[in-house]
Amino acid sequence: GFTKCIPSAPSVGGSTLLTSRNQDLSMVVNSSHTIETQKPYKYITVDNPDVISAQPISSNKIQLAARRNGVTQVEIVDGEGQAQSL
Repeated sequence: GFTKCIPSAPSVGGSTLLTSRNQDLSMVVNSSHTIETQKPYKYITVDNPDVISAQPISSNKIQLAARRNGVTQVEIVDGEGQAQSL
């Protein structure tokens, strides 16, 4: 899955429960989005942190912030080594 940031006027937020290994997500620049995992995650990687920043909220919630236009991939890995991608 990939995360795409697009320019637009108002900031909008949202929440997504990850239910598959790969999901796509589109975000508006200067908006945030909460990702909820089904299992506690061990770590998060962002391929291009200039596009998206990721901040842990709890053991199964992550706040993504769209920083600028672009496409990147966010990988979330749980304690069993299973990865989910946005």
